Amino acid sequence: MPAATQGTAAELGGFAPASFSMRRSYDRYYATGLYASRYPTPNPHVLELILSELGPAGGSILDFGCGSGRYALPLAMEPGISVFGYDISSAAIQDLARRSQRLAEAAETRMQLDLLCGSLDELDRRLADHAGFDIVMMLFGVLGHIAGRDRRVALLRSLGSRLRRGGRLIVTVPNRLRRFRAEQAAARELVAPASLEPGDIRYQRRGTGDPIELFYHLYSAAEFRSELAEAGFAVRRICPESVLPERAVISSALGSAIDSVLRVATPLSLAYGFVAIADTSDSSA
Repeated sequence: MPAATQGTAAELGGFAPASFSMRRSYDRYYATGLYASRYPTPNPHVLELILSELGPAGGSILDFGCGSGRYALPLAMEPGISVFGYDISSAAIQDLARRSQRLAEAAETRMQLDLLCGSLDELDRRLADHAGFDIVMMLFGVLGHIAGRDRRVALLRSLGSRLRRGGRLIVTVPNRLRRFRAEQAAARELVAPASLEPGDIRYQRRGTGDPIELFYHLYSAAEFRSELAEAGFAVRRICPESVLPERAVISSALGSAIDSVLRVATPLSLAYGFVAIADTSDSSA
């Protein structure tokens, strides 16, 4: 059964955009069911990649920006794998806690899943005595929701310190060439006066009620490598997260199969998103 802790501190410890509350936006995104309806299951390619990095013996995972558990839940159900899920959205963490409890009771097993909703300071305190994780992951663009290169690099450094020796960072980000072209055009007038950095956008998700406003930073592969290197990581591999849009990949076995073929044949620059596997000099075996 998961241990869920509710925190009260600011948006990502100051890492979120100041113009609006990412936490409140994502609380609405999850509470309305809109996120779950768009992305109900994990990308099978990314899930397989994580499992292959852990190996058959399993290991420990920090899922930073775990949301309602799209990856945390299936991973925590695997033998030998323990997951610590962190998110700033209380709606997401509460939903994940309920779902994991139901699954554990149905399977009559104890799931190795701990949860925290709070600030980065609370995360640091909670993990103060932790020996280090085998995998630290930020999936489906969590890094891109943080405004400002300096803040993203600082967060990456902080997460690198959470890896044990031999551990790996797994991060996915959206490709600037494939995503939100209209929003990028609209944002260009805000880049010059430094309201936004190149690659920054604001976009909306629409369900019932008012639109949900979100911030995103879109990447080139070169910029992705550069941020990881500045944070002290050695990049072992960057490959397509997918070539088809995420919803097409997870909506059917056919979509996933087609994407598997496309990922092999498509240049990295045309991927829908990028996934990087990296480690630090301190964590290298």
